[in-house]
Amino acid sequence: MELRHLRYFIAVAEELNFTKAAEKLCIVQPSLSKQIRDLEDEIGVILFERDKRSVHLTKAGSGFLEHAYKAIESAERAIGAAKQIILSSNKQTKIGFNPLAEIMIAPHIVVMLRNNGYQAEFKSMSCGDQIQALKNSKLDLSFTRYKLEDSEYENILIKNEPLYLFYRENYKDLDDSIKIENLEKSQFIAFSAYEAPVLSEKAQLFLKSKKIHPQHKIICTNIMQHINFLNTLNCWSIIPEYAIGFLKGKFNVKKLDLTAPLYANYRKRSNNSSLDIILPLLKKLNKIENDLSLPIINLNHR
Repeated sequence: MELRHLRYFIAVAEELNFTKAAEKLCIVQPSLSKQIRDLEDEIGVILFERDKRSVHLTKAGSGFLEHAYKAIESAERAIGAAKQIILSSNKQTKIGFNPLAEIMIAPHIVVMLRNNGYQAEFKSMSCGDQIQALKNSKLDLSFTRYKLEDSEYENILIKNEPLYLFYRENYKDLDDSIKIENLEKSQFIAFSAYEAPVLSEKAQLFLKSKKIHPQHKIICTNIMQHINFLNTLNCWSIIPEYAIGFLKGKFNVKKLDLTAPLYANYRKRSNNSSLDIILPLLKKLNKIENDLSLPIINLNHR
């Protein structure tokens, strides 16, 4: 049995259609059908029930699918680990960053790696994409808002970033009581639940706690798009602290009882020696945060 047989099987199991699965795999349908028959012959069980109108997994096929996913994932991790060893021996490291980490941490890591002779590849990625890349050994280190609940990985809490209610100057009657009717009728700028799930979830918690139902909403897929709308529209939003430094014109911000964490995530058994240089800094970061964090922001920005 080869890995390609498992990939072919998974494609058919997901599509439940040989023609669509063949298109997905970029092979011809008769070849795919033969590969599945060969797989069934090799393992000695029927994986699919077929007729002219439909394709269904058998009970044996359903059980086989679960392990096929795990086998492919394990193989991809093995390949990634082998590549990681080569990169480490060549003093190369790959690190993923979210926007806060790019501002707060990336410049310091650049200097540390350069001074120790390492080549670095920095990638700006969403938190979800980073976690997937880390698990596939395509990243050595990630900076996300997720704490990985997995015994293979370690998480270092870098910062609990405060969140703020942002609103433009024309909301002069927006005081501590927060007039809900004003917010509901005004343009709300929201984070994408896919690209920034933690920030989106925190904003939803605020809306729910205040029983606010925005009538006009724009969902942004990245922070610069979000900031552009904040700078050009009469609107309001829930934003992380670091974003305040990018805002222009007259606006107000109100600190909320909400925070969004920033974690460094890495594999405990990583073979990349660059982590021996980076991790001590990250573990001390809470103590020296004032030296590494964003410039002091004037929150009464009028």
